[in-house]
Amino acid sequence: MKAALCSLALVIALSLSVDANSQETDNQSQDVEVVEVYGSKPYKAWKQEFLDSRDEVRNYLNDSISNTDFKIKCRRVSIPNSNFKERVCSSGYDTRIKRELFEDAFFLGAGGFYVAQRVADSGSTENRKKREEHLAIIEKIYVEDEKFRELFHKHKQIEAGYQKAHVVKFGSLSQFNDNLESDQENEQ
Repeated sequence: MKAALCSLALVIALSLSVDANSQETDNQSQDVEVVEVYGSKPYKAWKQEFLDSRDEVRNYLNDSISNTDFKIKCRRVSIPNSNFKERVCSSGYDTRIKRELFEDAFFLGAGGFYVAQRVADSGSTENRKKREEHLAIIEKIYVEDEKFRELFHKHKQIEAGYQKAHVVKFGSLSQFNDNLESDQENEQ
């Protein structure tokens, strides 16, 4: 009998606590406060928005181009003499030509790894011709595709906002400081 009364009391106590918890959540959902913040967007938000729009433009171009040699691919590459890696985006032809130049310079005894790397980075006439073809394809897509034009203009606006935020954060040390000063002089 005592066990039955104890279990009954326990069940009643639990049911009352569940009802109290459900009432608290109802009250909390009604007491939602909306906060609006006025001011500038933080630098990290500008940077992330810029990187996202850049990726969006690149992905749209890759979807529009049928030749795989002109598609842009990104990869993480080690910085020479460093433990850090950086993100490098390049087209298929650029990667292929640099690899061929590097292999030729390295295996033909041009003076070692670093010399071969400098030779590969210097490029070739084939690389310049392919770059001109690539730019012609991008220009054709820009002229013919309204959605790409809108996407590109939106990206340029975001890029300008990112550059201004960079100058505000880093001041005279900003890599974009000269760009914005020359733009302001041109407007005057």
